[in-house]
Order: sequence, then C-alpha cells, then structure tokens
Amino acid sequence: MYIFGHGGYGGQMGLADTRYKTGFCYATNYLDASSRSGADDDRRWISMYEALYDCIYTIEKVPQHQKRKTFYEYGAFKKFQGSKL
Repeated sequence: MYIFGHGGYGGQMGLADTRYKTGFCYATNYLDASSRSGADDDRRWISMYEALYDCIYTIEKVPQHQKRKTFYEYGAFKKFQGSKL
C-alpha cells in the first residue's frame, strides 16, 4: 500500500493511492514562473488533498492513530525519522 505521485512546474500535482484506490490531480492554467521547483513551493493543492483524505478517513472510519502522516517536504520527513529513532 503506497501513495505515489509527482509535482510539476507551476504547482501541478498528481498522485495515486493504492490502498484506497483513488487518485488526485491538481492542474491549473496559471503557472507561477517563480515556482520553478514544482509543487514543493506551491501550496495551492494542499487544502484539496487534505479534504480528500478527511473524506476518505470519515467514510472508512479510520481511527486517529491509524491516519497517515503526510510530509510536504523531504526535510520534514527526515526530521520525523530522526525523532522516531
């Protein structure tokens, strides 16, 4: 069970979740040229992504302790890993 996806130029984002058999895509016709590094710098899609999982967790009755931890930056993931060791 994995979530995989990729952010693109201008804040585009797409992902697939194999556990819940769902996908998510955010595509915009506004490309912010200053957001050259992709979705990591552009936060417009995050609220929609979080709303999707709020709905999934409500429908599936997922307990709070079983909800997935989402990291939007690799540095935050590494910091979390270090705190778990």
